[in-house]
Amino acid sequence: MPVRDVAIAALSLAIMVIGHDHIHRNVSDSLPVSWFWVWQDYTVARGDLVEFCPPMGFDSEAHTRGYVRNGPCPGGTIPFLKMVAAVAGDDVELDAQGVHVNGRSLANSKAKRADRAGRPLASQPFGGRKIPAGYVWLYGTNVWSADSRYYGPVPVNTIRYRARPLIASALPDLR
Repeated sequence: MPVRDVAIAALSLAIMVIGHDHIHRNVSDSLPVSWFWVWQDYTVARGDLVEFCPPMGFDSEAHTRGYVRNGPCPGGTIPFLKMVAAVAGDDVELDAQGVHVNGRSLANSKAKRADRAGRPLASQPFGGRKIPAGYVWLYGTNVWSADSRYYGPVPVNTIRYRARPLIASALPDLR
């Protein structure tokens, strides 16, 4: 096969793959992931890394406070990258120490009362809840992560992509 034909075939394959699977860069410190590969797959499990659009209401406050940049999500923000900490049927408990999934504590998950600028932060109420069908509880490993401890469980259909870290520090095993 001539080199020209091989090049055209490779370019065609790359265009097809890039349409659905591609590399993204993480611009927040919510997770120790710099670059990640994404693909569309709406079946998620506990421990998966996902990119999603933040819930309406939370996204506008995050944007107004300067937590996130402009982006393609319905609220005008960039998507978030988080880990799935709980899926339908899992028990999630919030208390003064943090978030616990099926009795297992998540590191750095204590809800803050105020942001870094001293502005009050609203978190989910303390207590237990069972994750309903069609929802997941999302988690960022950083103490300042904007995750489900603030906006609650999110619909699975807000997940844009599943992700696999390409360049990252160790992520916790949540499975």
